[in-house]
Amino acid sequence: MKKEIVVGVLIAAVITALVAVVALKTLTERREVKFHLGCELPPGVEGELSSYRVVPYNLSTEEFLQMARVLGLNGTPSPHPDYPGYILVVEQEGYMRSLEYFSETGVFAYFDERVSYPTSPPPQESIPTVEEAREIAEEFMRRWGFWQDNMTPASTGSTTMGVGGKGGEGGQEWVLSRSVSFTEHLEGYPLVGAGAKVSVTVGADGEIGGFILPRRNYTATGVVNAISPEEAYRKLKSGEQMDGLRLAEGDVYIKEVYPAYYLSTILEDPREILPCYVFEGVLEDGEEVRLYVSAVE
Repeated sequence: MKKEIVVGVLIAAVITALVAVVALKTLTERREVKFHLGCELPPGVEGELSSYRVVPYNLSTEEFLQMARVLGLNGTPSPHPDYPGYILVVEQEGYMRSLEYFSETGVFAYFDERVSYPTSPPPQESIPTVEEAREIAEEFMRRWGFWQDNMTPASTGSTTMGVGGKGGEGGQEWVLSRSVSFTEHLEGYPLVGAGAKVSVTVGADGEIGGFILPRRNYTATGVVNAISPEEAYRKLKSGEQMDGLRLAEGDVYIKEVYPAYYLSTILEDPREILPCYVFEGVLEDGEEVRLYVSAVE
């Protein structure tokens, strides 16, 4: 149980970090922040829009075990120590592997340390290209029932390791694995926020090293009145962000603004999924930020 708790806390911390990309620059007290709009505001979504709720798949213990067996995990699942759902943790040859299911949001979280973060870099010819990783991830999702028609590929990143060189110079960067992200859409708008994370990690020889994948539907719960992007920008400047983060003082240069739906968490019932505006930009030091402002009147 001790390992299960540690893994649950670890994955929860990783997921929380996905929301807090700007947390490196946050303080408990809000100081002066200056926003600079470097793009045109998009056409407004003023008027009535639907609000939604998550309808998670009603997963049984037997189905959880079936997914675990597919991934090569043997053992007995336990109730998740922190959130409604299941967890199974095993250790093989000194590497940790885990599978979690969050029953209130319908999200599976799988992690294989050996594939995602090997202690030594694999032969680089065994690492799939960005396009190959995307194809492998999508094929995996389709084969096991995770793919939805409202999904589109978003981005592909790489986990790397520096090898050789002294003092961080003159070495070579080796790719350990690639992480492929996807975006869900509601009413044609992208789903954003920590709860919207959809990703598959692909390692050497196309082996799956991890994923955060939902198996759920969405149902409309009512209608809300949406504000204009101009009003949303005014709310942003007054500090009204949906994730509650507060930037440290300095300049924020907004490069893109677009409407979306905000899903706050994958860990437990997010209650409502509401329309928002996303403000993407950079801080003075070049760090990228993504800020969410409610579009609800």
